[in-house]
Amino acid sequence: AAVGAACVAAVGAFFGLAESTREAREDMAKLESAFAGAGLSAESAAATHTKLFSIMGEYDTAVEASQQIALLASSEEEAAKWAEQAANVTATFGDALKPETYFESANETLKLGEATGAYAQMLEGTGYDVEKFNKQLAACTTEEEKHALMLKISQEQMGAAGEAYKQNNAEGPLIFDRCPSAVILNINCNYSATLQILIYRGVVSAECRMQSAELWTIFA
Repeated sequence: AAVGAACVAAVGAFFGLAESTREAREDMAKLESAFAGAGLSAESAAATHTKLFSIMGEYDTAVEASQQIALLASSEEEAAKWAEQAANVTATFGDALKPETYFESANETLKLGEATGAYAQMLEGTGYDVEKFNKQLAACTTEEEKHALMLKISQEQMGAAGEAYKQNNAEGPLIFDRCPSAVILNINCNYSATLQILIYRGVVSAECRMQSAELWTIFA
């Protein structure tokens, strides 16, 4: 009887994943669609979100920031480089400048052809001449050159702070290979990676529930 009750409970918990992960599954589906629209893979979407969540610690804002990166990046390598800027922005500005705002303004800067919003704030805050940047950006002849310039300047102006941000945390347990070793970053990253596993199981659960309902309709 105990074994039977345990089995029933396990099945109930499995089917419950479909509902408990619904919102997260919808968010990830939108994110994967955004990356697919940019010619990037679902794996890149997941890796970008995991990286951002490890820094930001908030699921929804990490999704928002990841969607902005999907608009920014033209390759998976570029997406990874932009995602690295989240630590740099957080370390340099704290709550005064959020990564998702920085990425959004980077997109606007590319569209307008001159520094605007939070990207201009980053330049000013780190002592980089905005007019000099605008001239450098105008001299670029391709989107790839513009991306490379913006990433180069961002890294030069904030990279040291971002590296220190990672190193100033004690070493923590490494559960997932792609997660950083710093304790706070590692905890967030492990949580994100675990959630992605639950999301996958939630997809399977939802499919099983649907098939079970169809079978019940047939045999009822």
